[in-house]
Amino acid sequence: MTQLREFKAIARYYIEPWMTERIQSTNFDLVNTMHQCLLAVPSLALLFQVTRDQLAQLKDNRRALDNLLFTPFSMITMTLTTVEDWKCLIEGTTTTLAVDRLKANMPVLPTLTDFFISESNKRFLDMAISLIHMNVMAAPLLGISNELAQYLVTVSSHQLHVAMERVPGLPFFRFRFDTGRFWIELENDYISSESVAHQVMMTSPTLRNFSFPKDWNADFRVKKNVGEIFGDAMMAYGCRAKTVSNLFRLAAHHTRGRYMHIHGQPSKCGNQPNSLHWFVETPIKRLHASVYSWLYRYALSAGASVPQALIATSDLYEKLFREKTLVNPDRAILLTRSMSADNRLTMVPCRHCATEYILSNGDNKIEMQSSFQCPGCLLKLVDRSRKSAH
Repeated sequence: MTQLREFKAIARYYIEPWMTERIQSTNFDLVNTMHQCLLAVPSLALLFQVTRDQLAQLKDNRRALDNLLFTPFSMITMTLTTVEDWKCLIEGTTTTLAVDRLKANMPVLPTLTDFFISESNKRFLDMAISLIHMNVMAAPLLGISNELAQYLVTVSSHQLHVAMERVPGLPFFRFRFDTGRFWIELENDYISSESVAHQVMMTSPTLRNFSFPKDWNADFRVKKNVGEIFGDAMMAYGCRAKTVSNLFRLAAHHTRGRYMHIHGQPSKCGNQPNSLHWFVETPIKRLHASVYSWLYRYALSAGASVPQALIATSDLYEKLFREKTLVNPDRAILLTRSMSADNRLTMVPCRHCATEYILSNGDNKIEMQSSFQCPGCLLKLVDRSRKSAH
């Protein structure tokens, strides 16, 4: 296991275990902080986007809380969502409507509550900025836009301190899963890895002006030593030696040897997956394929090359679903390459929740965008055994 981690751990495209633990501990501590603050000042619910009763319900449901805490994604996101919001506080310019609205909703705080919020602001922003500096996937991890992540990476600690001083007592953090559906699922004990993945996508900004690279193979034309590093990482996630050999133009005997060294067993043989229909065959497969494609698009939008995006996406996808992953690296290559080549598979928003999912437009299955409802809205992400028990 340690050896696998060493091959996967490419800077900026892999989250180190200590960073995952830091996100998880920040999740836990800030949920507790918000609950304590809401007990003292219930009107803070307007800023935290959650009530004390809801947080009490979450804390009482240990299974659901574990499903949320043991993902690499932050349960907490930023109250300031645009570059302009942050600039006005950092540079002292005219405040935006969003900042004015937050200030108007600020209640008078007891001294202890003000202290809790101030300390939590520092802890949350320190974690968030560290993550932005360390990982290309910081935006989806935090539920913010890539544009905001790219701006915050340029902001110094002093500038963040200045921003907090301009609006003392204002929480720079709030509960991320601020949708009615989340609380319905929690109440019915339906929270699972799949439902968390749906909530993560639903509560993240939509990528603007995104398009897949048309020449998907071009990014694999790298120097041999770089190709070997990327190839080792992809094989560590389970990509076949033959696939890596073809992508990076490496000798087949070399990649077979590397795969054996990494896994202690030969690479699998047999036909490569070639069915695009597989990705929309069931609601769960559609969810997994959509999550993979969604993360991959975020990585590309943040400036990653295709192999870098595949590595970063495989890392987060594996950490999110753990032993329940469905999209293996060879299927991921089929998925991402086909979405660059044509529109037989496309990402479209659900007509109800606007979360983007994969839609089929191929010979085997044609789905209409105007009538598409995602598996989350159709309650197709619930474990059948748990659903029947209710």
